[in-house]
Amino acid sequence: MIPDDPIDFKIAELIDKYLRNDIHAGELRILEEWKAADRANAQLWNKLTDVNYSGSQLRRWPNDAQSEALWLQVQRALQTKPTKTRKSKHTVWYAAAVLAIFGLAGLFVYDGKLPQDAGNQTIRVAGKTLPAAAAAEVGTPAVSNEVTLIMGDGSAVSLGDNPSLFQEEDGTQISKTGGRLTYSTEGRASGLATVLNTVITPVARTYHLMLADGTHVWLNAASSIQYPTAFDGDVRKVILKGEAYFEVAHDPDKPFIVVAEKSHISVLGTRFNVKSYPTDGMDRTALLSGSLRVSSREGTRSELLHPGYEAVVTEGKGMTIQKANAENVLAWKNNLFIFENESLESLMRELAKWYGLNVHFVDNEVKNYHFTGRLERYQDTRFLLDIIAETSKVEFTLSGNQLYVKSAQR
Repeated sequence: MIPDDPIDFKIAELIDKYLRNDIHAGELRILEEWKAADRANAQLWNKLTDVNYSGSQLRRWPNDAQSEALWLQVQRALQTKPTKTRKSKHTVWYAAAVLAIFGLAGLFVYDGKLPQDAGNQTIRVAGKTLPAAAAAEVGTPAVSNEVTLIMGDGSAVSLGDNPSLFQEEDGTQISKTGGRLTYSTEGRASGLATVLNTVITPVARTYHLMLADGTHVWLNAASSIQYPTAFDGDVRKVILKGEAYFEVAHDPDKPFIVVAEKSHISVLGTRFNVKSYPTDGMDRTALLSGSLRVSSREGTRSELLHPGYEAVVTEGKGMTIQKANAENVLAWKNNLFIFENESLESLMRELAKWYGLNVHFVDNEVKNYHFTGRLERYQDTRFLLDIIAETSKVEFTLSGNQLYVKSAQR
């Protein structure tokens, strides 16, 4: 699909104008000449103008001012990127022109590779993604697709959109308004045993809750957090599986403890993110402000973390401390995927969690292809996979929630 000559950005702009019914006769003639010049151009045109495939996405292209800004962002990225070969340069221009039309999922530039560079493909993104309204329809798990609250007696409550008020057996008031859960202990009876609650998120859903001490927790998809309805003891302890961002209410007399898969995190009052999915084989704790202490659950190491750093606890390999990029760490909270030189295997793990996919690599060598990019999390799964496939040498086959990945022969 890679032509011998680069596609000018003007062609992509004319395609955009055609799809918005804002094209003049002279411009239409240029498009017709471009289509006739190369079979690949004609194939691309047929795909872009297939209403069943992309019409609903393409008609949400931004206005002229926004379009101009996006063109400039792509051009700046291209001007600052070195190219390894003549073919790489052609590939870059081709992918940018094509994918700018698919701009709702992010603007990609593909950096081709020499044959000896196998396993080092890169997809780069320019600019910021535009909002997408529809959540993914693929990958719905067999369990509930609603956020669920497990109460102290074991009963399950679906946390839908409608405001509601619950009361726990100890008298704690639980309020659900505006997609957020809050706890009030004003009516709570004293001397009762601790009551535990658990919030569970399905794939493609996040949730915000405020604990009884005023701590705010944002829970990522396919995650759960267990916590008491009131913090009576000497510590405030919660148990996390998956990923969450915390803004902990300051209390110097009562440390806040997060128990993750492979680590303990102890804080007094701070902002931090913990990523602890069992399938990742590691815990990542990134500190944004304040201070906290991270200890491996094996008890082999304990470190005081400073803002801008993260602790990575890996099974069998101990703990390492490294710089953290706050934007990347909180991408999920801002409804984005952000990848920087990420392997395809790692990238697929992230997509699998969000969309509820089971990923199968037909060709193992593609696991080591590397990508850099920014994607809107609420894009349709197939659309997002098409974006990646268009700019790389991989093919995806999606059947239900089973995703097969293999090398593309181009």
